[in-house]
Amino acid sequence: QGCRGLPEPGVVHYSAAVSACELGGYWAMAMALLATLAARGLAANVKCYGAAISACEKAKQWERSLLLVFEMKDRLVVPDAVVYNAAIS
Repeated sequence: QGCRGLPEPGVVHYSAAVSACELGGYWAMAMALLATLAARGLAANVKCYGAAISACEKAKQWERSLLLVFEMKDRLVVPDAVVYNAAIS
């Protein structure tokens, strides 16, 4: 249970937050949210990774983008065309 009896956030909630970070240019926060997601035992989906990769790409953090692509493969999350395009941009 979260604060005041609310349920804990799930992957959809984290994905929305990471997407907001992408739009706002907060790549470090996007990375922190991915780490928190994993620490809670939740598996990030392709949309969540894609938003984090795009946030890193927009901030010229291409090394981190590539590390996230490798992490996706390690966690058996299949990258899509959006992910690959963001990683190589």
